[in-house]
Amino acid sequence: MRMVVVDDEPRQRKGLVELIRRLRAEDEVLAMKDGEQVLQYVRDKEVDIVFSDIRMPRMNGLELSKELLAARPDMIVILVSVYADFEYARKALELGAFGYLLKPIAVDELKRILEKAVEKRLERREQAFSADREKLASALGVYQEHLLRKWLGGEIGEEELEGYLPEYRRGYLLDVALPVMEEKGIREELGENMTLWLKQYFCTAQVFPFWEDRNGNILTALILLTDEWSDFRMTAERFLRSMKREYGEEVSVLVSKGFRAGAELADIWTEFQQTAEMLFYGPYGQVIDPENRSVYREYQNSGIMELSRDIRASLLSGEEGRGQAELNAYLALPEDGSVVRPDVLKEMTVNLFLQILEGLGEFLEKEERGGLVEECLKLKGCTGYRNLKEESSALLERIREAAGRGQLCLSPMQQAVHYIEECYMQDLSLNTLAERYHYSPNYFSSTFKAFTGENLISYVNRLRMEKAVEYMSVQGMKNQEIACRVGIADYKYFNKLFKRHYGMSVQEYRSRLLKERKEGNGT
Repeated sequence: MRMVVVDDEPRQRKGLVELIRRLRAEDEVLAMKDGEQVLQYVRDKEVDIVFSDIRMPRMNGLELSKELLAARPDMIVILVSVYADFEYARKALELGAFGYLLKPIAVDELKRILEKAVEKRLERREQAFSADREKLASALGVYQEHLLRKWLGGEIGEEELEGYLPEYRRGYLLDVALPVMEEKGIREELGENMTLWLKQYFCTAQVFPFWEDRNGNILTALILLTDEWSDFRMTAERFLRSMKREYGEEVSVLVSKGFRAGAELADIWTEFQQTAEMLFYGPYGQVIDPENRSVYREYQNSGIMELSRDIRASLLSGEEGRGQAELNAYLALPEDGSVVRPDVLKEMTVNLFLQILEGLGEFLEKEERGGLVEECLKLKGCTGYRNLKEESSALLERIREAAGRGQLCLSPMQQAVHYIEECYMQDLSLNTLAERYHYSPNYFSSTFKAFTGENLISYVNRLRMEKAVEYMSVQGMKNQEIACRVGIADYKYFNKLFKRHYGMSVQEYRSRLLKERKEGNGT
Protein backbone atom coordinates (compact mmCIF):
# COMPACT_ATOMS: atom_id res chain seq x y z
CA MET A 1 0.00 0.00 0.00
CA ARG A 2 1.03 3.59 -0.53
CA MET A 3 0.57 6.02 2.37
CA VAL A 4 1.20 9.76 2.69
CA VAL A 5 1.94 11.74 5.86
CA VAL A 6 1.33 15.49 5.50
CA ASP A 7 2.42 17.92 8.23
CA ASP A 8 4.05 21.35 8.02
CA GLU A 9 6.23 20.53 11.06
CA PRO A 10 9.30 18.52 9.83
CA ARG A 11 9.93 16.76 13.15
CA GLN A 12 6.28 15.70 13.56
CA ARG A 13 6.17 14.57 9.93
CA LYS A 14 9.36 12.53 10.19
CA GLY A 15 8.33 10.96 13.51
CA LEU A 16 4.98 9.70 12.21
CA VAL A 17 6.56 8.36 8.99
CA GLU A 18 9.09 6.36 11.03
CA LEU A 19 6.37 4.95 13.30
CA ILE A 20 4.28 3.80 10.32
CA ARG A 21 7.31 2.24 8.58
CA ARG A 22 8.13 0.36 11.78
CA LEU A 23 4.60 -1.08 11.89
CA ARG A 24 4.15 -1.57 8.09
CA ALA A 25 7.62 -2.22 6.68
CA GLU A 26 6.17 -3.70 3.48
CA ASP A 27 4.32 -0.48 2.54
CA GLU A 28 5.49 2.72 0.84
CA VAL A 29 5.25 5.74 3.15
CA LEU A 30 5.78 9.25 1.73
CA ALA A 31 6.20 12.55 3.59
CA MET A 32 4.75 15.84 2.31
CA LYS A 33 4.73 19.32 3.80
CA ASP A 34 1.35 20.72 2.74
CA GLY A 35 -2.05 19.88 1.29
CA GLU A 36 -1.42 21.30 -2.18
CA GLN A 37 1.55 18.95 -2.61
CA VAL A 38 -0.65 15.99 -1.69
CA LEU A 39 -3.43 17.01 -4.10
CA GLN A 40 -0.90 17.40 -6.92
CA TYR A 41 0.50 13.95 -6.18
CA VAL A 42 -2.83 12.08 -6.06
CA ARG A 43 -3.83 13.45 -9.47
CA ASP A 44 -1.25 11.11 -11.05
CA LYS A 45 -0.59 8.45 -8.42
CA GLU A 46 -2.74 5.98 -6.51
CA VAL A 47 -2.72 6.66 -2.76
CA ASP A 48 -4.42 4.37 -0.25
CA ILE A 49 -4.15 6.16 3.11
CA VAL A 50 -3.41 9.80 4.02
CA PHE A 51 -2.45 10.97 7.52
CA SER A 52 -3.01 14.72 7.73
CA ASP A 53 -2.35 17.24 10.47
CA ILE A 54 -5.35 19.51 11.08
CA ARG A 55 -3.54 22.80 11.64
CA MET A 56 -1.49 23.71 8.56
CA PRO A 57 -0.91 26.95 6.66
CA ARG A 58 -2.49 27.59 3.22
CA MET A 59 -4.72 24.50 3.42
CA ASN A 60 -5.74 22.92 6.75
CA GLY A 61 -6.50 19.25 7.28
CA LEU A 62 -10.25 19.79 7.11
CA GLU A 63 -10.02 21.43 3.69
CA LEU A 64 -7.58 18.80 2.46
CA SER A 65 -9.75 15.87 3.56
CA LYS A 66 -12.76 17.42 1.81
CA GLU A 67 -10.79 17.80 -1.45
CA LEU A 68 -9.28 14.30 -1.27
CA LEU A 69 -12.56 12.53 -0.55
CA ALA A 70 -14.35 14.48 -3.28
CA ALA A 71 -11.74 13.32 -5.81
CA ARG A 72 -11.21 9.79 -4.39
CA PRO A 73 -14.15 8.66 -2.23
CA ASP A 74 -12.51 5.26 -1.64
CA MET A 75 -9.38 6.82 -0.10
CA ILE A 76 -8.75 6.51 3.64
CA VAL A 77 -8.11 9.86 5.39
CA ILE A 78 -6.99 10.00 9.03
CA LEU A 79 -6.71 13.34 10.83
CA VAL A 80 -4.00 14.11 13.38
CA SER A 81 -4.68 16.79 15.98
CA VAL A 82 -4.09 18.05 19.47
CA TYR A 83 -6.93 17.82 22.00
CA ALA A 84 -8.00 21.43 21.43
CA ASP A 85 -8.71 20.70 17.72
CA PHE A 86 -11.48 18.22 18.53
CA GLU A 87 -14.14 20.35 16.80
CA TYR A 88 -12.15 20.31 13.54
CA ALA A 89 -11.69 16.54 13.78
CA ARG A 90 -15.41 16.12 14.33
CA LYS A 91 -16.20 18.11 11.19
CA ALA A 92 -13.72 16.04 9.19
CA LEU A 93 -15.34 12.82 10.38
CA GLU A 94 -18.73 14.16 9.33
CA LEU A 95 -17.26 14.83 5.86
CA GLY A 96 -16.14 11.21 5.54
CA ALA A 97 -12.70 11.01 7.17
CA PHE A 98 -11.98 7.52 8.53
CA GLY A 99 -10.79 8.58 12.00
CA TYR A 100 -8.35 10.74 13.91
CA LEU A 101 -5.32 10.49 16.17
CA LEU A 102 -4.49 12.75 19.08
CA LYS A 103 -0.98 14.11 19.67
CA PRO A 104 1.27 12.87 21.17
CA ILE A 105 0.58 9.73 19.15
CA ALA A 106 0.64 6.48 21.12
CA VAL A 107 2.11 3.51 19.22
CA ASP A 108 -0.73 1.20 20.31
CA GLU A 109 -3.38 3.67 19.12
CA LEU A 110 -1.56 4.13 15.78
CA LYS A 111 -1.33 0.36 15.34
CA ARG A 112 -5.07 -0.01 16.08
CA ILE A 113 -6.29 2.61 13.63
CA LEU A 114 -3.73 1.54 11.00
CA GLU A 115 -4.96 -2.06 11.07
CA LYS A 116 -8.56 -0.92 10.72
CA ALA A 117 -7.65 1.50 7.91
CA VAL A 118 -5.75 -1.15 5.92
CA GLU A 119 -8.65 -3.60 6.35
CA LYS A 120 -11.17 -0.99 5.18
CA ARG A 121 -8.99 0.00 2.19
CA LEU A 122 -8.65 -3.65 1.09
CA GLU A 123 -12.41 -4.05 1.45
CA ARG A 124 -13.02 -0.99 -0.75
CA ARG A 125 -10.58 -2.29 -3.37
CA GLU A 126 -12.43 -5.58 -3.51
CA GLN A 127 -15.74 -3.77 -3.79
CA ALA A 128 -14.39 -1.69 -6.67
CA PHE A 129 -13.08 -4.81 -8.46
CA SER A 130 -16.40 -6.59 -7.96
CA ALA A 131 -18.30 -3.58 -9.24
CA ASP A 132 -16.12 -3.46 -12.35
CA ARG A 133 -16.68 -7.15 -13.03
CA GLU A 134 -20.43 -6.77 -12.63
CA LYS A 135 -20.48 -3.78 -14.96
CA LEU A 136 -18.64 -5.69 -17.65
CA ALA A 137 -20.91 -8.72 -17.21
CA SER A 138 -24.13 -6.73 -17.44
CA ALA A 139 -23.33 -3.86 -19.80
CA LEU A 140 -26.64 -4.13 -21.61
CA GLY A 141 -28.59 -4.27 -18.34
CA VAL A 142 -26.76 -1.20 -17.02
CA TYR A 143 -27.51 0.74 -20.18
CA GLN A 144 -31.14 -0.34 -20.05
CA GLU A 145 -31.36 0.76 -16.41
CA HIS A 146 -29.76 4.08 -17.36
CA LEU A 147 -32.46 4.68 -19.98
CA LEU A 148 -35.22 3.68 -17.58
CA ARG A 149 -33.93 6.03 -14.90
CA LYS A 150 -33.86 8.89 -17.37
CA TRP A 151 -37.43 8.00 -18.27
CA LEU A 152 -38.42 7.99 -14.60
CA GLY A 153 -36.78 11.38 -14.19
CA GLY A 154 -38.73 12.85 -17.09
CA GLU A 155 -35.53 13.40 -19.13
CA ILE A 156 -36.58 11.29 -22.11
CA GLY A 157 -39.89 10.15 -23.61
CA GLU A 158 -41.26 6.73 -24.51
CA GLU A 159 -40.25 7.07 -28.16
CA GLU A 160 -36.56 7.09 -27.15
CA LEU A 161 -37.06 3.75 -25.39
CA GLU A 162 -38.33 2.01 -28.50
CA GLY A 163 -36.61 -1.33 -28.88
CA TYR A 164 -35.74 -1.58 -25.18
CA LEU A 165 -39.20 -1.83 -23.66
CA PRO A 166 -42.12 -3.98 -24.75
CA GLU A 167 -45.46 -2.58 -25.66
CA TYR A 168 -47.46 -1.96 -22.51
CA ARG A 169 -50.66 -0.33 -21.31
CA ARG A 170 -50.18 -0.05 -17.57
CA GLY A 171 -47.28 -0.04 -15.11
CA TYR A 172 -46.36 0.06 -11.44
CA LEU A 173 -43.31 0.60 -9.28
CA LEU A 174 -42.59 -1.86 -6.47
CA ASP A 175 -40.02 -1.77 -3.66
CA VAL A 176 -38.94 -4.36 -1.09
CA ALA A 177 -37.64 -3.39 2.34
CA LEU A 178 -36.56 -5.12 5.52
CA PRO A 179 -35.35 -3.10 8.56
CA VAL A 180 -31.78 -3.73 9.68
CA MET A 181 -31.14 -5.99 6.71
CA GLU A 182 -27.38 -5.92 7.23
CA GLU A 183 -27.67 -7.44 10.70
CA LYS A 184 -29.86 -10.25 9.38
CA GLY A 185 -27.16 -11.09 6.88
CA ILE A 186 -29.54 -11.54 3.98
CA ARG A 187 -28.99 -8.48 1.81
CA GLU A 188 -26.98 -10.32 -0.83
CA GLU A 189 -29.23 -13.37 -0.81
CA LEU A 190 -32.38 -11.30 -1.15
CA GLY A 191 -30.92 -9.24 -3.95
CA GLU A 192 -29.90 -12.30 -5.98
CA ASN A 193 -33.34 -13.91 -5.70
CA MET A 194 -35.60 -10.89 -6.00
CA THR A 195 -35.88 -10.57 -9.76
CA LEU A 196 -36.69 -14.28 -10.14
CA TRP A 197 -39.35 -14.13 -7.44
CA LEU A 198 -40.98 -11.04 -8.92
CA LYS A 199 -41.21 -12.67 -12.33
CA GLN A 200 -42.79 -15.74 -10.75
CA TYR A 201 -45.53 -13.70 -9.08
CA PHE A 202 -46.03 -11.17 -11.85
CA CYS A 203 -45.71 -13.75 -14.58
CA THR A 204 -47.70 -11.85 -17.23
CA ALA A 205 -45.63 -8.69 -16.81
CA GLN A 206 -42.20 -7.40 -17.78
CA VAL A 207 -40.03 -6.73 -14.68
CA PHE A 208 -37.07 -4.35 -14.76
CA PRO A 209 -35.05 -4.13 -11.51
CA PHE A 210 -33.29 -1.02 -10.20
CA TRP A 211 -30.73 -1.66 -7.52
CA GLU A 212 -30.88 0.73 -4.55
CA ASP A 213 -29.31 1.04 -1.10
CA ARG A 214 -31.36 3.35 1.10
CA ASN A 215 -32.64 2.68 4.58
CA GLY A 216 -32.71 -1.07 4.06
CA ASN A 217 -34.49 -0.92 0.70
CA ILE A 218 -32.48 -2.85 -1.85
CA LEU A 219 -34.60 -3.06 -4.92
CA THR A 220 -37.01 -1.02 -6.95
CA ALA A 221 -38.78 -2.85 -9.76
CA LEU A 222 -40.55 -1.25 -12.67
CA ILE A 223 -43.33 -3.63 -13.66
CA LEU A 224 -44.91 -3.09 -17.06
CA LEU A 225 -48.09 -4.93 -17.89
CA THR A 226 -49.09 -5.74 -21.45
CA ASP A 227 -52.78 -5.67 -20.62
CA GLU A 228 -55.15 -4.24 -18.02
CA TRP A 229 -54.56 -5.92 -14.71
CA SER A 230 -56.96 -5.07 -11.92
CA ASP A 231 -55.54 -7.33 -9.20
CA PHE A 232 -52.00 -5.87 -8.93
CA ARG A 233 -52.50 -5.00 -5.25
CA MET A 234 -53.81 -8.51 -4.54
CA THR A 235 -50.77 -10.06 -6.18
CA ALA A 236 -48.49 -7.75 -4.16
CA GLU A 237 -50.21 -9.02 -0.98
CA ARG A 238 -49.58 -12.66 -2.01
CA PHE A 239 -45.98 -11.79 -2.81
CA LEU A 240 -45.59 -10.20 0.65
CA ARG A 241 -46.98 -13.27 2.43
CA SER A 242 -44.37 -15.46 0.76
CA MET A 243 -41.64 -12.98 1.68
CA LYS A 244 -42.74 -13.09 5.31
CA ARG A 245 -42.48 -16.88 5.40
CA GLU A 246 -38.91 -16.59 4.17
CA TYR A 247 -37.64 -13.47 5.96
CA GLY A 248 -39.93 -12.78 8.90
CA GLU A 249 -42.86 -10.56 9.69
CA GLU A 250 -41.10 -7.22 9.27
CA VAL A 251 -40.50 -7.35 5.53
CA SER A 252 -42.55 -4.71 3.66
CA VAL A 253 -43.58 -4.14 0.08
CA LEU A 254 -44.11 -0.67 -1.32
CA VAL A 255 -46.23 -0.12 -4.44
CA SER A 256 -46.85 3.03 -6.47
CA LYS A 257 -49.95 4.29 -8.12
CA GLY A 258 -50.56 2.78 -11.52
CA PHE A 259 -49.51 4.83 -14.53
CA ARG A 260 -50.57 4.74 -18.17
CA ALA A 261 -48.35 7.18 -19.98
CA GLY A 262 -44.70 8.11 -19.77
CA ALA A 263 -45.59 11.75 -19.33
CA GLU A 264 -46.89 11.19 -15.80
CA LEU A 265 -44.23 8.71 -14.72
CA ALA A 266 -41.76 11.33 -13.42
CA ASP A 267 -44.32 12.55 -10.86
CA ILE A 268 -45.17 8.96 -9.89
CA TRP A 269 -41.47 8.24 -9.37
CA THR A 270 -40.96 11.31 -7.14
CA GLU A 271 -43.96 10.39 -5.00
CA PHE A 272 -42.78 6.79 -4.82
CA GLN A 273 -39.31 7.78 -3.59
CA GLN A 274 -40.81 10.01 -0.89
CA THR A 275 -42.99 7.13 0.27
CA ALA A 276 -39.97 4.78 0.26
CA GLU A 277 -38.18 7.08 2.67
CA MET A 278 -41.04 6.63 5.12
CA LEU A 279 -40.31 2.92 5.41
CA PHE A 280 -37.67 4.05 7.90
CA TYR A 281 -40.53 4.51 10.36
CA GLY A 282 -42.69 1.59 9.28
CA PRO A 283 -45.32 0.30 9.39
CA TYR A 284 -43.52 -2.99 8.91
CA GLY A 285 -44.96 -6.13 7.42
CA GLN A 286 -47.48 -4.42 5.13
CA VAL A 287 -48.08 -3.44 1.55
CA ILE A 288 -47.62 0.33 1.60
CA ASP A 289 -48.76 2.84 -0.99
CA PRO A 290 -48.72 6.67 -1.15
CA GLU A 291 -52.17 6.77 0.39
CA ASN A 292 -51.15 5.29 3.77
CA ARG A 293 -47.77 6.91 4.38
CA SER A 294 -46.97 9.40 7.12
CA VAL A 295 -46.65 13.16 6.64
CA TYR A 296 -43.39 15.09 6.96
CA ARG A 297 -43.09 17.96 9.39
CA GLU A 298 -40.42 20.60 9.82
CA TYR A 299 -37.69 19.82 12.33
CA GLN A 300 -37.16 22.37 15.11
CA ASN A 301 -33.48 22.47 15.98
CA SER A 302 -33.60 25.18 18.63
CA GLY A 303 -33.73 22.81 21.61
CA ILE A 304 -30.75 20.55 20.81
CA MET A 305 -28.22 22.56 22.80
CA GLU A 306 -30.48 22.77 25.84
CA LEU A 307 -31.35 19.08 25.60
CA SER A 308 -27.67 18.13 25.49
CA ARG A 309 -27.11 20.19 28.64
CA ASP A 310 -30.06 18.53 30.39
CA ILE A 311 -28.80 15.06 29.48
CA ARG A 312 -25.25 15.91 30.62
CA ALA A 313 -26.67 17.24 33.87
CA SER A 314 -28.62 14.03 34.43
CA LEU A 315 -25.50 11.93 33.74
CA LEU A 316 -23.42 13.93 36.22
CA SER A 317 -26.13 14.07 38.87
CA GLY A 318 -26.41 10.30 39.00
CA GLU A 319 -30.20 10.35 38.62
CA GLU A 320 -30.93 6.85 37.39
CA GLY A 321 -32.86 6.78 34.12
CA ARG A 322 -33.48 10.54 33.70
CA GLY A 323 -31.07 10.90 30.77
CA GLN A 324 -32.67 7.93 29.00
CA ALA A 325 -36.13 9.37 29.63
CA GLU A 326 -35.11 12.71 28.06
CA LEU A 327 -33.61 10.91 25.04
CA ASN A 328 -36.76 8.81 24.61
CA ALA A 329 -38.91 11.95 24.75
CA TYR A 330 -36.73 13.55 22.05
CA LEU A 331 -37.07 10.52 19.75
CA ALA A 332 -40.77 9.90 20.46
CA LEU A 333 -43.13 10.05 17.49
CA PRO A 334 -45.91 12.66 17.71
CA GLU A 335 -49.47 11.49 18.12
CA ASP A 336 -50.60 13.19 14.91
CA GLY A 337 -48.50 10.75 12.85
CA SER A 338 -46.23 13.41 11.33
CA VAL A 339 -42.53 12.60 11.16
CA VAL A 340 -39.22 14.25 10.36
CA ARG A 341 -37.28 13.19 7.27
CA PRO A 342 -35.13 10.19 8.31
CA ASP A 343 -31.84 11.78 7.19
CA VAL A 344 -32.64 14.93 9.18
CA LEU A 345 -33.57 12.97 12.31
CA LYS A 346 -30.35 10.92 12.14
CA GLU A 347 -28.22 14.00 11.50
CA MET A 348 -29.69 15.89 14.46
CA THR A 349 -29.39 12.85 16.74
CA VAL A 350 -25.70 12.60 15.84
CA ASN A 351 -25.30 16.34 16.60
CA LEU A 352 -27.03 15.85 19.95
CA PHE A 353 -24.58 13.13 20.97
CA LEU A 354 -21.57 15.08 19.71
CA GLN A 355 -22.61 18.02 21.90
CA ILE A 356 -23.05 15.69 24.88
CA LEU A 357 -19.55 14.28 24.33
CA GLU A 358 -18.05 17.74 23.87
CA GLY A 359 -19.49 18.89 27.21
CA LEU A 360 -18.16 15.78 28.99
CA GLY A 361 -14.65 16.10 27.55
CA GLU A 362 -12.76 16.27 30.86
CA PHE A 363 -14.45 13.11 32.10
CA LEU A 364 -13.38 10.98 29.13
CA GLU A 365 -10.02 9.48 28.23
CA LYS A 366 -8.97 10.61 24.76
CA GLU A 367 -8.99 7.06 23.35
CA GLU A 368 -12.40 6.36 24.88
CA ARG A 369 -13.70 9.69 23.62
CA GLY A 370 -12.56 8.91 20.08
CA GLY A 371 -14.29 5.52 20.19
CA LEU A 372 -17.53 7.10 21.38
CA VAL A 373 -17.40 9.69 18.59
CA GLU A 374 -17.02 6.87 16.04
CA GLU A 375 -20.02 5.07 17.55
CA CYS A 376 -21.97 8.30 17.46
CA LEU A 377 -21.33 8.79 13.74
CA LYS A 378 -22.49 5.24 13.05
CA LEU A 379 -26.03 6.34 13.96
CA LYS A 380 -26.26 7.81 10.46
CA GLY A 381 -26.28 4.24 9.16
CA CYS A 382 -29.36 3.15 11.12
CA THR A 383 -31.82 1.59 8.72
CA GLY A 384 -34.99 1.97 10.76
CA TYR A 385 -36.56 4.10 13.46
CA ARG A 386 -36.50 1.34 16.06
CA ASN A 387 -32.89 0.62 15.19
CA LEU A 388 -32.04 4.31 15.75
CA LYS A 389 -33.78 4.32 19.15
CA GLU A 390 -32.05 1.13 20.28
CA GLU A 391 -28.60 2.23 19.15
CA SER A 392 -29.06 5.72 20.66
CA SER A 393 -30.14 4.28 24.01
CA ALA A 394 -27.19 1.87 24.08
CA LEU A 395 -24.77 4.67 23.18
CA LEU A 396 -26.10 6.93 25.95
CA GLU A 397 -25.61 4.12 28.46
CA ARG A 398 -21.99 3.69 27.34
CA ILE A 399 -21.42 7.44 27.69
CA ARG A 400 -22.95 7.37 31.18
CA GLU A 401 -20.61 4.57 32.24
CA ALA A 402 -17.58 6.32 30.75
CA ALA A 403 -18.47 9.65 32.41
CA GLY A 404 -18.97 7.85 35.73
CA ARG A 405 -15.50 6.36 35.53
CA GLY A 406 -14.10 9.77 34.65
CA GLN A 407 -15.77 11.41 37.64
CA LEU A 408 -13.97 9.03 39.98
CA CYS A 409 -10.65 10.39 38.68
CA LEU A 410 -11.52 13.99 39.61
CA SER A 411 -11.17 15.65 42.99
CA PRO A 412 -14.40 16.43 44.88
CA MET A 413 -14.01 20.13 44.06
CA GLN A 414 -13.55 19.39 40.35
CA GLN A 415 -16.66 17.24 40.46
CA ALA A 416 -18.56 19.99 42.28
CA VAL A 417 -17.63 22.63 39.68
CA HIS A 418 -18.69 20.38 36.80
CA TYR A 419 -21.91 19.53 38.57
CA ILE A 420 -22.73 23.22 39.14
CA GLU A 421 -21.97 24.08 35.49
CA GLU A 422 -24.33 21.40 34.19
CA CYS A 423 -27.02 21.57 36.90
CA TYR A 424 -27.12 25.35 37.42
CA MET A 425 -30.92 25.32 37.17
CA GLN A 426 -31.30 23.02 40.19
CA ASP A 427 -31.03 23.55 43.95
CA LEU A 428 -27.41 24.58 44.53
CA SER A 429 -27.55 25.65 48.16
CA LEU A 430 -24.46 25.27 50.32
CA ASN A 431 -26.07 22.57 52.45
CA THR A 432 -27.19 20.56 49.41
CA LEU A 433 -23.76 20.60 47.78
CA ALA A 434 -21.90 19.93 51.03
CA GLU A 435 -24.06 16.89 51.69
CA ARG A 436 -23.60 15.64 48.10
CA TYR A 437 -19.79 15.67 48.43
CA HIS A 438 -19.67 14.61 52.10
CA TYR A 439 -18.28 17.84 53.56
CA SER A 440 -19.44 20.04 56.35
CA PRO A 441 -21.00 23.28 55.00
CA ASN A 442 -18.20 25.45 56.42
CA TYR A 443 -15.43 23.24 55.06
CA PHE A 444 -17.08 22.98 51.63
CA SER A 445 -17.49 26.77 51.48
CA SER A 446 -13.85 27.54 52.31
CA THR A 447 -12.49 24.78 50.06
CA PHE A 448 -14.67 25.87 47.13
CA LYS A 449 -13.47 29.48 47.43
CA ALA A 450 -9.85 28.38 47.58
CA PHE A 451 -10.36 26.22 44.48
CA THR A 452 -12.33 28.70 42.31
CA GLY A 453 -11.35 32.07 43.72
CA GLU A 454 -15.04 32.88 44.32
CA ASN A 455 -17.48 32.10 47.06
CA LEU A 456 -20.26 29.68 46.16
CA ILE A 457 -23.07 32.24 45.88
CA SER A 458 -21.06 34.56 43.62
CA TYR A 459 -19.96 31.68 41.41
CA VAL A 460 -23.48 30.29 40.99
CA ASN A 461 -25.07 33.70 40.39
CA ARG A 462 -22.45 34.65 37.80
CA LEU A 463 -22.93 31.33 35.98
CA ARG A 464 -26.71 31.75 35.98
CA MET A 465 -26.48 35.26 34.56
CA GLU A 466 -24.16 34.07 31.78
CA LYS A 467 -26.57 31.26 30.94
CA ALA A 468 -29.44 33.78 30.95
CA VAL A 469 -27.65 35.79 28.26
CA GLU A 470 -27.33 32.63 26.13
CA TYR A 471 -31.07 32.02 26.41
CA MET A 472 -31.76 35.55 25.19
CA SER A 473 -30.73 34.47 21.70
CA VAL A 474 -33.71 32.08 21.59
CA GLN A 475 -36.57 33.83 19.83
CA GLY A 476 -39.85 33.94 21.66
CA MET A 477 -38.42 33.10 25.09
CA LYS A 478 -39.84 35.49 27.69
CA ASN A 479 -37.84 37.02 30.52
CA GLN A 480 -39.79 35.13 33.19
CA GLU A 481 -39.12 31.86 31.36
CA ILE A 482 -35.40 32.61 31.18
CA ALA A 483 -35.33 33.25 34.93
CA CYS A 484 -36.93 29.87 35.59
CA ARG A 485 -34.57 28.14 33.13
CA VAL A 486 -31.54 29.29 35.10
CA GLY A 487 -33.02 28.23 38.43
CA ILE A 488 -34.47 31.52 39.79
CA ALA A 489 -38.26 31.45 40.20
CA ASP A 490 -38.51 35.02 41.58
CA TYR A 491 -38.25 37.31 38.55
CA LYS A 492 -37.67 40.46 40.62
CA TYR A 493 -34.72 38.82 42.35
CA PHE A 494 -33.44 37.55 38.97
CA ASN A 495 -33.64 41.06 37.48
CA LYS A 496 -31.83 42.48 40.52
CA LEU A 497 -28.97 39.99 40.17
CA PHE A 498 -28.78 40.59 36.41
CA LYS A 499 -28.53 44.37 36.86
CA ARG A 500 -25.84 43.91 39.51
CA HIS A 501 -23.84 41.71 37.10
CA TYR A 502 -24.32 43.60 33.80
CA GLY A 503 -25.13 47.11 34.97
CA MET A 504 -28.58 47.19 33.35
CA SER A 505 -31.94 45.44 33.65
CA VAL A 506 -32.88 42.33 31.71
CA GLN A 507 -35.17 44.29 29.39
CA GLU A 508 -32.54 46.97 28.76
CA TYR A 509 -29.98 44.30 27.90
CA ARG A 510 -32.35 42.52 25.49
CA SER A 511 -33.24 45.83 23.83
CA ARG A 512 -29.55 46.52 23.27
CA LEU A 513 -29.07 43.04 21.79
CA LEU A 514 -32.00 43.59 19.44
CA LYS A 515 -30.60 46.93 18.33
CA GLU A 516 -27.16 45.44 17.68
CA ARG A 517 -28.71 42.59 15.73
CA LYS A 518 -30.66 45.01 13.50
CA GLU A 519 -27.58 47.13 12.91
CA GLY A 520 -25.60 44.02 12.05
CA ASN A 521 -28.23 43.02 9.47
CA GLY A 522 -28.24 46.51 8.01
CA THR A 523 -31.88 47.18 8.87
